[in-house]
Amino acid sequence: MTTNTKIPPQNNMLRRVLTFPLKALWLALRLVILAALIAPLILTAYGVYRLDRPMTLPEAQGLTYREFIVDRHDALKESEEAYEARPWACRSGLPLLIPLILYEEAPRYILGVMYPKSFINRTVVRDGGYDFLATRDDLTWLNFPRVWWELFEFSTWTHFTRTSGPVCRYVRPVNFDANASP
Repeated sequence: MTTNTKIPPQNNMLRRVLTFPLKALWLALRLVILAALIAPLILTAYGVYRLDRPMTLPEAQGLTYREFIVDRHDALKESEEAYEARPWACRSGLPLLIPLILYEEAPRYILGVMYPKSFINRTVVRDGGYDFLATRDDLTWLNFPRVWWELFEFSTWTHFTRTSGPVCRYVRPVNFDANASP
């Protein structure tokens, strides 16, 4: 008759002590990955919340961001038709630049201004978006989404209100008529 006896593992305490740093590292890595997945979702939800609220820029004169984008799309489409450009020649910046500004440029500028001695600050281009943030004294992690959205509004406003471009030589100014938006 064969008995099936298990031999208790030796040095069980030693194994726990030696694997503790790896388990802690694995937990930290999982938390960082979770934060990296949740942060864009929080910013996107905040952006959706702010779409139908008036823009914070004084130049916008109470225009909501959704009305602004619809107006710019229509203005660029009119410019394409007037200059007989190929379809989407002028409007290609809308779907390409908005995600780039949202998730790459705006957070990088904010972090660069929040941490002036960091590597990010040394690599940020000093343009209008950086100057827009450099004058602020309320940059904290608690109001990061609000500052992120204001910088996003500022960046898209300065880009899409230009009245001339490489393909479309003239784009009409922003229409502030409330009845013009859908």
